[in-house]
Amino acid sequence: MQLEMTAKFDAEVFLRSINIQYDAEYPDRIVHYQPTAKSVPLIKSLLGFEQDRASFVVAPYGTGKSITATYLLHLVENRPDADEILSVIEDKLEAVSPDLSKFSKERRNGKDKGLVLALQGYCENLGESLKDAALKGMGRIKLGRQARTIESMPCETIDQAIELLGAVRDKARLAGCDRVVILWDEFGRHIESLIAEGRSAALSEIQLLAECVSRSIAIPVTLGLLLHQELLQYASTSPASVRAEWRKIEGRFETIQYIDDSKEIYRLLSEVVSEQNGSNVLPDEQSRLSATVCKKLGLFSDFTVSELKSLLRRAYPLEPTTLYLLPRISGRVAQNERTLFSFLNFIDFQNHVRPDHLYEYFSPEMRTDTAVGGTYKQWLETQNALSKLDDDNDLAATALRTVSLLGFGVNGERSRTSRDLLLFALRGYACADKGLVSNGSQQEEAVVDQLIDQKLLLHRKRNDEVSVWHGTDADLRGRLEEEKSRQRREFDFLAFLTEEASPPVWRPVRYNSDFHIRRFLQGEYRSLEKLDECLNVPVGCDGKIIYMIAETAEELQEAERVTANYLHSERIIFVVPRVPVPLFEAALEVCCLTQMQGDDKLVGSDPMVLSEILQMTDDARSYLQKLLDRLILPGSEGPRWFYKGSELPVKNAYDLRNELSEIMQKIFRYGVTPLWWSI
Repeated sequence: MQLEMTAKFDAEVFLRSINIQYDAEYPDRIVHYQPTAKSVPLIKSLLGFEQDRASFVVAPYGTGKSITATYLLHLVENRPDADEILSVIEDKLEAVSPDLSKFSKERRNGKDKGLVLALQGYCENLGESLKDAALKGMGRIKLGRQARTIESMPCETIDQAIELLGAVRDKARLAGCDRVVILWDEFGRHIESLIAEGRSAALSEIQLLAECVSRSIAIPVTLGLLLHQELLQYASTSPASVRAEWRKIEGRFETIQYIDDSKEIYRLLSEVVSEQNGSNVLPDEQSRLSATVCKKLGLFSDFTVSELKSLLRRAYPLEPTTLYLLPRISGRVAQNERTLFSFLNFIDFQNHVRPDHLYEYFSPEMRTDTAVGGTYKQWLETQNALSKLDDDNDLAATALRTVSLLGFGVNGERSRTSRDLLLFALRGYACADKGLVSNGSQQEEAVVDQLIDQKLLLHRKRNDEVSVWHGTDADLRGRLEEEKSRQRREFDFLAFLTEEASPPVWRPVRYNSDFHIRRFLQGEYRSLEKLDECLNVPVGCDGKIIYMIAETAEELQEAERVTANYLHSERIIFVVPRVPVPLFEAALEVCCLTQMQGDDKLVGSDPMVLSEILQMTDDARSYLQKLLDRLILPGSEGPRWFYKGSELPVKNAYDLRNELSEIMQKIFRYGVTPLWWSI
């Protein structure tokens, strides 16, 4: 956890971001690091103390996973320039993990060292990025001679990358290193880039990497990939086939949830509030009674009443439930600048800070958290309930927002909220006058009862659980899979693709300008088995561009062979993707979702079903378009363009229009159509 445990809160230092690649050379960048109980399992796992050697480390922005990873880098490398900083952190470790503190001390004194390969964000070529990280890591621990051999090794493909990693491990072992650690921070950006480029299948390289590190016997090799959400949540807008493949990849990794709601983070929050709040202090007796009620309701289970009393005094004017929820809500939805610490900089400390202030602040993030297990559905349920209230019923709105937040579990599930917990959250410190939940104004009880009667809140009395009324839980993804299975055999893929996203029409702009004419080439999608049906140019257009569908490596190879050998028509241009583009599943998903929108029985089963289907449809269309862009848009990484067996030098739209002008010039010399074409 990125902490600054000084008497004076320094927001600039505290909120300073960490970049594992940039800060690998500078140990002083982690001097403010404060380990917590939640960080200990992460550190031990990446050190190789556990059986699993490949891990996904899932944590939101602002939870400190980057500084923990950077601390681990310096601990593993154990360079002389980091000795003083590591010693300082050892003292902090003693309080949360004596055995890890002992390991650090013995490592420093024994001068043991290891090798760390640090990667950051999107890596266009994984092999080259691993090689570069290995050379830099070897340079940091003075293995320059060994690095010369590595520098000469090719690393263009994943197979070469695996071979290089084996050589790096052997060189490190012979040089006295006791472990190799691969740390990839902001791995989510790599995933997002693969999805944006329509290269979801490239994630299989990560699976091979995990298998490689798991098989290392001579010395432990570990792999830690740091993400902001679970792997499958990144694939939420992808077709089911992609999610199925990614689910297999996820199975190769141990997932470490790093949402920190430990005692240390609560203490830090209270210190920050205390510094910001100044002299506004909670009376001693009120803090004691509030702590007693919290314990009775099961909040802050790691704290004693005495510890909790002190915590609440320092965290005032945050209401107890606000303090309890802050790291949990931030851990679920925080993105970019909206973290638990930015919330503390945002609020006004002159009044009590209630849970619904959290809802208002994090609402934009909840609204966009549409992945599987995300908060969007609960946010939508709450907004739907809020829309049914009278404009002047502020307490009822507060109750709905509070129930919504109390229902957010840490890892995507719903948490149970008792009626007493809801009332305590609504009354806050006001109900602690005598230390009993039932004390205070009866207004809150009346409002809760009214919301239950209106069916805006649901109270399951047997379990004593209150939640926002959310009707039926329609299994839309299950329904989608059923619909896809039903339509798969009869699905007219090419016809749907043409209707949903018609291929572009290209014009030879320079030629048309020179001859004051409007010639054009229309586009068609074609698969190999239906190629013979489209080799005639229809009347009314001057040429045809055939976009070849190739979903597998075998189909791509065959498409390249066919188009490179097609010499018959001078009015046909073939377009072949550089890599396989899996369009069928993406198109089928869009088709099925569109039809589900018209299913009155399904849509009528829940007031929120249509909104969710529309969201899923938008995501599916967006993904389909990204795949199509790889097939139809000219660019250096775009498709290959073939004309009469030769590849055209097309790197952008300008090049393509020029090539088309040259072709039209040869066919329609002086702008005139050959007479025999009209016969």
